[in-house]
Amino acid sequence: MSKAYGSNPVTRREAQAVGGVYLQDSWRRTPQLTLNYGLRWELTGAIHNTNGIYTSPTVENLLGPSVAPFQPGTFSTVTTPVIEQRSAPYGHDFVNPAPNAGIAWNPKAEHGFWNRLLGPADR
Repeated sequence: MSKAYGSNPVTRREAQAVGGVYLQDSWRRTPQLTLNYGLRWELTGAIHNTNGIYTSPTVENLLGPSVAPFQPGTFSTVTTPVIEQRSAPYGHDFVNPAPNAGIAWNPKAEHGFWNRLLGPADR
């Protein structure tokens, strides 16, 4: 007697190393104006399957024999696409910079437009 497909539980075990560095600083130009700036750099390691059950097609197998949309008869060298066991299908990505900048400005509202917009300065 055979078991039906999918009756055995499968546990996917994956591992990945990630990290990041963040540097920031600020510069006070005047008592009312401060510039804030920084850089975050993300380091993402390759994700991999630790128990060897992860399967996925390569790009060539995903496309199959037809590689030219709307061009019948144009085929690749892959005639029978397959899904292979690939425990580490993706590579690492260490180039993820994320700069940021900001301004903190506290205008004096003693008279004129800023006084009408922000209210009196003694509040």
